[in-house]
Amino acid sequence: GRLLERYERFELESFVEGNPSLAWCPGPRCDRAAQLPAMTEAVQILCPCGTQWCSGCKSDLHSPVTCEVVKEWAKMNKSADDAWLSMHTKPCPKCKRPIEKNGGCMHMTCSRQNGCGHEFCWICLADWSLHGQNTGGYYACNRYKPRDEGDEARERAQRFFHFSSRFTEHERAQHFASTKHRDKVKLTADQVLATGLTTAKHVEFLDEAVVQIVSCRRFLKWTYAHAFVSDLHESQQQLFDLHQAQLEGTLERLSDIMENTAWDEYTRRLA
Repeated sequence: GRLLERYERFELESFVEGNPSLAWCPGPRCDRAAQLPAMTEAVQILCPCGTQWCSGCKSDLHSPVTCEVVKEWAKMNKSADDAWLSMHTKPCPKCKRPIEKNGGCMHMTCSRQNGCGHEFCWICLADWSLHGQNTGGYYACNRYKPRDEGDEARERAQRFFHFSSRFTEHERAQHFASTKHRDKVKLTADQVLATGLTTAKHVEFLDEAVVQIVSCRRFLKWTYAHAFVSDLHESQQQLFDLHQAQLEGTLERLSDIMENTAWDEYTRRLA
């Protein structure tokens, strides 16, 4: 019965955790373990659940940073002010109504029913219309702007919060994409296939898009840790900011399409 199942699970966990050549997959909803390769350098492991993780630190894949940076980043996050890092709501920049982010896309719209309908960026709170290639402000909110205060400790804390808050938002968005969003997309694909008017080949792009979103969120969040620990010259920093902003802009466009397209309408039309 249940007691036997719990005992067998306990035995399995003890075996995996007591064996240095085995490790649990860190992916959400995954209870698989993997045998680690017999080599000193860390390598990428791809779990059947779709999660990519590092054999070195046994955490989510963290390119482009090293395992040492991951450990340092985790240490700094642990010592950071929890109140700053656990903000689940932000006020609408126009009407100040508190808004909770329940998706992965950074393009936010204040509810027209109870709010003002203002569209803004979740990260920097600026008007969303300013986040375009033609405005010169295309994802400039990824760049850190130093303050004028002379307090070095305060400046370092402010700088860390700038990068850490953006890391956290992309990590949440990555988790959303790999769980709830993937479930929703699978349901949409199943509904389309149920009409019998198309084949699996014609809907596989939906899952592939979510896979790309998860991969890009994972990579993008670690670029913020890399930016915090790196000591780049001004020209290098500008180039880094440019590439980071380009990736962020492309990712948000894809995420916006996947989350805000009325896929149900296509299903109803086919039916």
